[in-house]
Amino acid sequence: MSARSLLGLLQQPTTQRVAALKRIIPLSAVQRALEQSGRAARHCPVLPLWLVVWLVIGLGLFARDSYRFIFKHLQPFRPGATPRSNTIAAARLALGLLPLRLLARAVVKLLCEPDTPGAFYKGMRLVAIDGWVMDLADTQENARLFGRPGSGRAPGAFPQARVVALCETGSHAFWRHLVKPCRRGETKMAPYLLAQLEPGMLLQWDRNFLSFKNVTQVLARKAHLLARIKSTQVVEPTKELADGSYLAKLYRTSHDRKKDRRGVVVRVIEYTLNDPNRPTKGKVHRLLTTLLDAEA
Repeated sequence: MSARSLLGLLQQPTTQRVAALKRIIPLSAVQRALEQSGRAARHCPVLPLWLVVWLVIGLGLFARDSYRFIFKHLQPFRPGATPRSNTIAAARLALGLLPLRLLARAVVKLLCEPDTPGAFYKGMRLVAIDGWVMDLADTQENARLFGRPGSGRAPGAFPQARVVALCETGSHAFWRHLVKPCRRGETKMAPYLLAQLEPGMLLQWDRNFLSFKNVTQVLARKAHLLARIKSTQVVEPTKELADGSYLAKLYRTSHDRKKDRRGVVVRVIEYTLNDPNRPTKGKVHRLLTTLLDAEA
């Protein structure tokens, strides 16, 4: 069986997958989200909103199938005809976004236990933040809300949304996320997600996220950081450590650096990659961490 055929089977709404959806996102949680959002009062005997919630999630899980086909799998024994596509579309508009946001916050949890392989480092839960862009349906409304990429000569083929997510690396759980128009930079979206960090987490991110403000926000959450450093980032050693790393300070501005005021102490680890097949063989790379004790 080809990989494409296997992917198609995984996206089909089988009885087992539908049962798993209803087990992981139980009806009680769906109804609670509807009540919290003020949508629970809406009544439609053919397509109640609690069923619309499952249907919207099913549209993402079983993306290769039609609205009506997915509905039949969610409610195989429901009396009456399957709603028409325009009825389903109207119900989705009536549902709105807020119940789904509340439901995601309620049911998406950190999954790893302390004994989960690769999920913790010295008692710290490993998490990571990163961003990407996602193609959307080519509609005027999506283009208005999210924008299109492209140069000055022509817009892109599809509207795009920028997504930044905070994930548990051991399970790949999509723990917290933020969606904005594609013109928004991921570094400006990061503070919202950094505010979700919990004490004892070890956060990893790529070099574009590194800034004085973001590092101080991680520390304020009683979490720790392991991050790549741009080659242009100034981190002058203040103390050499026994393992070859060194302490340095991050400053909000270059003026603060000159005056040596309001600096945050960090630890810098330098290393090289000796794989002859890598184009960066022999180049010095740098990591920054808020874990200052090299021995520990």
